[in-house]
Amino acid sequence: MAINKDNIFVQLKYKLYVGNDGEEVMIEETPDDQLFRFTTGLGMVLSKFEEALYGKEQGGSFDFYINTEDAYGDYVEDLCVELDKAIFKNEKGEIDENILYVGNILPMMSAEGHRMNGKIVDVTDTNVKMDFNHPLAGERLHFVGEVMEARPATQFEIELVKGHHGCGGCGGGGCNGGCGSEGGCGGCNSDGENGCNCGK
Repeated sequence: MAINKDNIFVQLKYKLYVGNDGEEVMIEETPDDQLFRFTTGLGMVLSKFEEALYGKEQGGSFDFYINTEDAYGDYVEDLCVELDKAIFKNEKGEIDENILYVGNILPMMSAEGHRMNGKIVDVTDTNVKMDFNHPLAGERLHFVGEVMEARPATQFEIELVKGHHGCGGCGGGGCNGGCGSEGGCGGCNSDGENGCNCGK
């Protein structure tokens, strides 16, 4: 069955490369025992990712690019901000120094109540500098892989994705372990809201 927009359940394996000026680096590869899976037509992955797979069938290979503007946009310097270290106090009023280290990714919430993930890029005695850009902001994405399965999704699988029975989709291994983490996949949302809101 060819992949189309009408609720097709897809499993695939891929390698993801990023880079410009002819020099690419592979940053992600799906493990053989944890294929990336999603259902088409439900907004689970980047629209350009899904569209690039239309017409492909089980066993078919793919090799395509997604430009920066169709992926996670440009890197925005204003999303790298200094925060008062005091906001990281726990219920005892103590700052947990074990979580405040460069490279750690923490779930945060904006003043408007929006959830987002931020990566710590610097820690001082009084402040924590965090980067709220998507880890793949500013990158053109290059996916190379193979379709391992393509079939009509069951009603149960569709309901899972729609949240009637919890979170569905986002693949068994894509995105370095799940949406909201620092990896890429076919389009994991960096805010991590609802756990697996992929692709928007």
